Amino acid sequence: MQKFMWIIAIVLTAAIAAPNAHADSFTFTGSGPGMTMSGTMTATPGGPNQFTVTAITGNVNGDPITGIIPGGPGAFTSPGNAYSLDNVLYFPSAPFLDGPGIGFYVNGTEANVFFVSDPGSYYLLIGNRGHIVESLLSVFSVSSAAPVPEPASLFLLGSGLLGLVGRVRTKLS
Repeated sequence: MQKFMWIIAIVLTAAIAAPNAHADSFTFTGSGPGMTMSGTMTATPGGPNQFTVTAITGNVNGDPITGIIPGGPGAFTSPGNAYSLDNVLYFPSAPFLDGPGIGFYVNGTEANVFFVSDPGSYYLLIGNRGHIVESLLSVFSVSSAAPVPEPASLFLLGSGLLGLVGRVRTKLS
């Protein structure tokens, strides 16, 4: 009986002490001449103050953002050009994006928001019927939303082990 109680204590301690895994959530807004955008990005930590964006929702000029373009060389294309994307967000310090930026779809059309260090501005490119619509974003901001907790897998594993120990104990007695 004492062994059983120790096992219960260890499993419960591990379940309580384990940090909850979570995906970080960020809200963004941007605007420029004839262009507005806003929404939410979901990201996973990739290093100090660096996050890999895995999902994005929102709108650009009222058109829905329908998904993220997976990063990599040639991920964003236009006539005669192919751009690499890394989908990396830098937070909390600006600039929030780098040169490759974040790629996403607006109503099924490729789009890319990125930062150009000279002149120090954010840009939004949207592929539109074989050509690119480019907009300088005079404002682009990112803020952190509350983290979204995911299921505590260790707790589920611990409760399963607890049930298994109880079952074995019942068969042995």
